[in-house]
Amino acid sequence: FSGPYLTLSSSIGNGVKYILKFFSTKLDANSHTSKQLVDYLISLNYHGDNLMINETLDTPSNLQATWIVAECFLSTLPQDTPCQDFHQRLGGWEFEKGWGDVTGRVKGTMVMLSESLQVVMI
Repeated sequence: FSGPYLTLSSSIGNGVKYILKFFSTKLDANSHTSKQLVDYLISLNYHGDNLMINETLDTPSNLQATWIVAECFLSTLPQDTPCQDFHQRLGGWEFEKGWGDVTGRVKGTMVMLSESLQVVMI
């Protein structure tokens, strides 16, 4: 796999943006591609336990709408809140384990994947 290699110091901190641009040139921009991304997220598991999302969030639009709700909730918590303190709440929105260990990491992972989903939905 070959990906973008950033060489300018001005690129530091913009890796996700460059990666998303790279992938957007490689993917078909149609609903089939975004559905494939959702299906991939649903397929993730560890020893039979779902990771990331479960099959209830089976469409890109359902996933994006639920991400917005979860992101608003996470914004109310301190960045260093342990996941076990809010995992049950995320589970109520069909999010599974695997997002991160503290609020800041979970929110960052959600934002990254939300941006990826938006790229393939364009």
